[in-house]
Amino acid sequence: MNKLKEDDKDKRQKMRDLLPTLPDIPGIFEKAGIKDQHSFIREVFKHPLTYKDDMCRTHTKNPAFAHNLLKIKAKRLLDIEQPLPDLPINPMCYPGLYRFPNTL
Repeated sequence: MNKLKEDDKDKRQKMRDLLPTLPDIPGIFEKAGIKDQHSFIREVFKHPLTYKDDMCRTHTKNPAFAHNLLKIKAKRLLDIEQPLPDLPINPMCYPGLYRFPNTL
């Protein structure tokens, strides 16, 4: 409760000072260290991000990219792949899992 009562004037001022730099996300990313870059990518892409055939791929889109998704796909920067559905196990592929009477 005491934390809520604290004056956050300094924090708000710091955010106001940083606000003009937000449009330069590529510049911020370039200046960041490798750990910060990885943290940023993990925050933007909640599902694994893979790189194949000169294109990044993920299972879900970030809502922040929704308005630019067609442009991003056209430039071959990102592809949204549908995850594979959970398929049932085929007993023929895993003979040790299922025992059927009179089969052995």
